[in-house]
Amino acid sequence: MRPNEVTIKGVVEIVFDKEAKEFKGKTFNEQKIVIGDSSKSQYPKKVAITLKGHAIEKLAEGQEVSLVCSIESRDYKGRWFTEVSCWNV
Repeated sequence: MRPNEVTIKGVVEIVFDKEAKEFKGKTFNEQKIVIGDSSKSQYPKKVAITLKGHAIEKLAEGQEVSLVCSIESRDYKGRWFTEVSCWNV
């Protein structure tokens, strides 16, 4: 596993529609999902993950998963944005 990768385990709560994105003249697809904490704690944790490449459309709501994701933060005009991405399921 790479230094910026983490394994996230939980239950798929929401699967959003696939979206076409364009970057440097090329079009690619992304799909967002929300993974919830399966521990049934009083304050469940959730994380939104962007699926890319071969991971798209392989997950369904209610499915228990273990995903290896990369985490990256970017600065834009003094504001920081963090993205959690998964390329393969």
